[in-house]
Amino acid sequence: MPRPGGRAGRLILAATSFSALGDGFRYTALPLLLLSVGAGTDSLSTAYVVNSVPGVLFVLFGGLLSDRYPSKAVVVLVDLARAVVATVFTVALVLGAVSVWWVYALVFVLAAAEVVYFSAVQVFLADALDGADLGVVNGRVASITTTANSLAGPGAGAFLFGLAPALPFLVDAVSFGAAALCNARVPARRTGQREMSSPSPRPAGMAAQLAAGFRVTFGDAVLRWFFVFAVTRALAAAAVLSVLAVFVVTDRRLPIAHYGYVLAVGAVGGVVGGWLVSRYGDRVPIWRSMWVANVAFGLSFALLPLGAGVPVIGALLALNLAAAVWAAVLAATYRQRVVARGELGRTSSVLRLGVGVATILGAATAGLLGDALPLGGLFVGLGLLVVAVCGPFVRSPRRPERSDEDPTTPRPTHHEKSILDRL
Repeated sequence: MPRPGGRAGRLILAATSFSALGDGFRYTALPLLLLSVGAGTDSLSTAYVVNSVPGVLFVLFGGLLSDRYPSKAVVVLVDLARAVVATVFTVALVLGAVSVWWVYALVFVLAAAEVVYFSAVQVFLADALDGADLGVVNGRVASITTTANSLAGPGAGAFLFGLAPALPFLVDAVSFGAAALCNARVPARRTGQREMSSPSPRPAGMAAQLAAGFRVTFGDAVLRWFFVFAVTRALAAAAVLSVLAVFVVTDRRLPIAHYGYVLAVGAVGGVVGGWLVSRYGDRVPIWRSMWVANVAFGLSFALLPLGAGVPVIGALLALNLAAAVWAAVLAATYRQRVVARGELGRTSSVLRLGVGVATILGAATAGLLGDALPLGGLFVGLGLLVVAVCGPFVRSPRRPERSDEDPTTPRPTHHEKSILDRL
């Protein structure tokens, strides 16, 4: 029996594995590197802000770039550019020329590249895979990314940094090169290639082209509510995760190491969620399972104050991340199946912009209210906010008929229609 996605799917998953593992090494090594060059907590928080800014500044332009140029070329070029940047940083680190400002520059450049990559890879998957395989491959990509970033990457990254500070960044550079090689070898679809179909006519002005992503997102009832759900989850998650260490170490009086254990247990939920959605995401009604995932996400935060140790807190975080991955994969797969090729990148960027703004607002909210309110009360309020926003939508809104749809826009296959009808 052929594997979902075939050779293209295997190469995409291999590229994801290489890139995500290198990212996991780098994410762990960067704060350690900052501490080793004499930086304090202010520098660590500044690096977090620097990492978040490109997601707001450049995300719409990343979507525009993905829609205007071949998605495969954009993905490969971004991978190669990241490999070059990581290599230059590694050489500078070996030569002893790295300062705090070098670290900020690396964080900013790679975050900007990731913004473009996020939009391009959404289109790339839709171009390279049959619609029926998108749910499976998206789920496996999410599971692999969580495994590499949150389970395998941190431990190995810290170990490599202990051997030599340049090693995690060298591995990161090599991983980007390997990912570029795998993505470059992904074969084009022989028939039904979305990229071969003529895209719908684009408006002349850049502002109008960028506005098209908002038009598509908010013009489709399902996409509109998926956007609202994602933004609500992002705000709550950013607020909780930004003060989770304080909750675990200060409020629950657990050893510092237990904070790492809690995160590790939570990461298992992301891996399991990605695996489950890859197997069962297309077998259950999409909107109903999205509703369950949203409610589970909110309740897992609301119940956090009941946890006094690693098992309960970790299990609730695992449930939360599993629900988040399930919902994100369902939304991404739906978007890839229903949005026209020439608008998919910008539509994905609108979602990323909303999530980026919500993440900043959520972290800021936790910073302002964390000292004024008990953290347990804050977590309950955030969890109930998610349930209040997402919980009432048990039934899917009716999608408008697209009778004026461009005749060149690819139409879903019979199998894809049966999936979408479950909404």
